[in-house]
Amino acid sequence: LYGGSSFRLWQDASADIGFNNVINLGFGGATIAACRIYFKRLVKKHLPKHLIIYAGDNDLGSGMTPKDALNEFKVFVAELEESLPNTKLYFISVKPSPFRLPFLDNIILFNQFVQTLIETEINWKFIDLFTPMLDEAGTPSGSFFDSDPLHLNHTGYALLGKLIRESILSNEKE
Repeated sequence: LYGGSSFRLWQDASADIGFNNVINLGFGGATIAACRIYFKRLVKKHLPKHLIIYAGDNDLGSGMTPKDALNEFKVFVAELEESLPNTKLYFISVKPSPFRLPFLDNIILFNQFVQTLIETEINWKFIDLFTPMLDEAGTPSGSFFDSDPLHLNHTGYALLGKLIRESILSNEKE
């Protein structure tokens, strides 16, 4: 796991995902650029079979446009593919946290941009965390979030673990 505090704060990642060999390299305040900067020091040495990335939340939350965030992500994609040609790469969509409600349209657009981009990439899979976190009215459901309305609670992590597990298992069958 590599990316922002939504990973860093995940205490039961191995149990929630259902794999024993999970290495959690999440760090607080992670932006896409920060993930690029620290990648070689934190991730590359592990030569992971699977790399699950959560990034973009802090970029958009600080006012970056979806297109600018996508451009940062494109550079990161190229670096990852060059450094880890045999790794299966997964991108977790930016979640619809109630805290980021003012940025919801930008989050939706960024997620669409990234999904479209990685659909053309052989080693990439897009994991949609956004959609299952909406309520019947199509707004972010607070039931997945901690008291700070930005980070996940146990229910949110259980959902995220399930989505990651299903995506990895599905990818292994292909």
